Amino acid sequence: MRAMILISCIFFLNISISAASPSIPMTNPPKDQLQTTTILVETDEPVAKFKETLPSQAKIRFTFQHLFKGYSIVGPTNYLNRWAETQPTITQTSPVLTYKVEEHANMDLIGVEQARHFGNKFGQRLTGKGIKVGVIDTGLDYDHRDLSRNYKKGVDFVDLDRDPLEATARNYGPTYHGTHVAGIIAANGSMQGVAPNASLYIYRALGPGGAGTSDQVLAALEQAYIDKVDVVNLSLGSSVNAPDLPITKALDKIVEKGITAIVSSGNTGPGVWTVGTPGTSSKAITVGASTPKLKTPTLQWGDEQLHLLPVQQAKTFEIGRSFTLVDAGQTITDIQQTDLTGKVAVVKRGGVSFLDKTRVSMEQGAIGILFYNSEPGELHAGLEIPVPIASGALSKENGDRLIKAIQDNGGQLLVRSGEVETVDQLASFSSRGPVTRSYTIKPDVLAPGVQIKSTVPGGYLPLEGTSMSAPYVAGVAALLKEAHPEWGPVEIKSALMTTAEQLVDIEKNRYRVYEQGAGRIFVEKALEATSVYEPTSLTFYEKENKTIHITNNSEKQQTYFVDAKEWSHIFAASPILTLEPGEEGDLVVSLKNNDVDNRMMTEGFISIREGIDDRSIPFLVIHQEPDYPRIQGFVAELNAGKLGYEVYLPGGADSFSIALYDPGTLTFEKFVDWEKNVKPGLREKDIIFPTQSTEYGSYLFVLCVEKSGKTEFAGVLL
Repeated sequence: MRAMILISCIFFLNISISAASPSIPMTNPPKDQLQTTTILVETDEPVAKFKETLPSQAKIRFTFQHLFKGYSIVGPTNYLNRWAETQPTITQTSPVLTYKVEEHANMDLIGVEQARHFGNKFGQRLTGKGIKVGVIDTGLDYDHRDLSRNYKKGVDFVDLDRDPLEATARNYGPTYHGTHVAGIIAANGSMQGVAPNASLYIYRALGPGGAGTSDQVLAALEQAYIDKVDVVNLSLGSSVNAPDLPITKALDKIVEKGITAIVSSGNTGPGVWTVGTPGTSSKAITVGASTPKLKTPTLQWGDEQLHLLPVQQAKTFEIGRSFTLVDAGQTITDIQQTDLTGKVAVVKRGGVSFLDKTRVSMEQGAIGILFYNSEPGELHAGLEIPVPIASGALSKENGDRLIKAIQDNGGQLLVRSGEVETVDQLASFSSRGPVTRSYTIKPDVLAPGVQIKSTVPGGYLPLEGTSMSAPYVAGVAALLKEAHPEWGPVEIKSALMTTAEQLVDIEKNRYRVYEQGAGRIFVEKALEATSVYEPTSLTFYEKENKTIHITNNSEKQQTYFVDAKEWSHIFAASPILTLEPGEEGDLVVSLKNNDVDNRMMTEGFISIREGIDDRSIPFLVIHQEPDYPRIQGFVAELNAGKLGYEVYLPGGADSFSIALYDPGTLTFEKFVDWEKNVKPGLREKDIIFPTQSTEYGSYLFVLCVEKSGKTEFAGVLL
């Protein structure tokens, strides 16, 4: 009997894990355990027999039966690792990853309002009625007046119960992400979601801080399958771009079983290769973010301009007015020592609440306040009560830029408030593909993800990120399923991708296919799709043939042919294909030339003429091995005299080493790990490393990977 064990060290030990159903043993890891190991065991053995072989120090967390056959086990790190090494049936090991939320009323842009005029099989307007949508996230405020009617049931895989309530208590790491996502899909009250009559099935797999582990997400996927949802949304991700991790494979499996899976691409753009698992799933619909038609507040000085984010419960700056900005530091003392009379305070996040900083700034005479993040990324700020002065939020990058401008201008900066209108642009933060190793084109499509107002516990808040884009597509998938009950994941993905609008940047240059996928979705066109294409994107490695399978679901004869004139120097295509209603057939696209100007990659769209309509299939040709990141997701921890680390190596390594450096002088001290010819995939290891200091910043570990003549480094300070 074959068994696969996936070993992992969980470094986020404040996250508890629950079972997938009442029949699953529910056990927490020992509270005095500083470090635990989670093992996913793939086996066909029944639970009773499997328990007989289980070490006494280990306990079962989850039982998986549908997307992954086996069990999730927790126990002491060192003991389980040794036990696993003695098991002859182990075929693969892989660390459990931590997944986080991907956050960083625009229905007209994607055609939702027009789509409501289409009828379902009963002639009723499309609202998602009768469609079950699963949301794997941080939970839900199911008492929210806009969501209470649509919430049907849920499971909490963080608190070991069946109450997926969003965490709102201050001492428990309050979250709002899941409620925001659910509102975009199916709010039905003061705010209307994309599919306001869809049924919501909520699976809380991400806990305080919006983080959860692989087996929590996997258990949530299993429960979604058990509940027979039609669509499942995952607005979450990781920093690892990999096609072969357990969650990625589970998403592929759930799609094969008939559930349409929607996942966000991530918010680590604009660089390429930034899409993270599970957005790397080949069969799921991975969604990037576009900008809807909106007016974004700005601050302008000289030739410079930056965008402002809103602060909940605060007034916005009046458009067209001038203000003087000063750096008010970060702490209450900093603010109290700054003359803010008639000025706008620029304050760094951290230490005390936004409200306290606002109150003290007002006492110092401030007429406004700007908060900027203390860590990379956008800042989503809010006040507990309304205040009379204007406020705005900035990313760390824009905040640092503004502080430098203030310093360069003698401590004060005169700015003017304004606004810019944007529409149908690729959001800068939206993660790009392609996927490492497989070179699959991701994302698949784009949807609005900037300044998206939706429900949060107790109210509403505009947010941005691919987390907001994915539920747009999940809601649209519900409408498509309502209109076409016979459609499955393949038909829905085909309709969305082959009717999408290709976007161009401000210079009118088309975004690359591994930036936008097929383009921004358009629901009205997707509803009218009468042909199914599979696959909906093509990746070529060498001179080879790719088959596009087409089904004619219309009521008349259709002709299809590949119009590849633009790419005739690269491709050849089969002749015209004629299909009767209900008939299936194939078009073949052949790569005839894989040596084009010494480029690493060529990308674009292959046009297929479908009667009088054009359908576009994005393609990517790999001419030579691309320069993708050789190191991903490198994390480490010192514990009990050992250095534990995990890292994903997309292409493996000819040479792999971890060296210790003095963090003060950057002097090399010694190698702590070294190996040649390391296989691609996730690598996890514990190394004996007695520590002489427990103070953070005492040790600097530098990972070096050499592959195919290229060298890459990554460091961790502990």
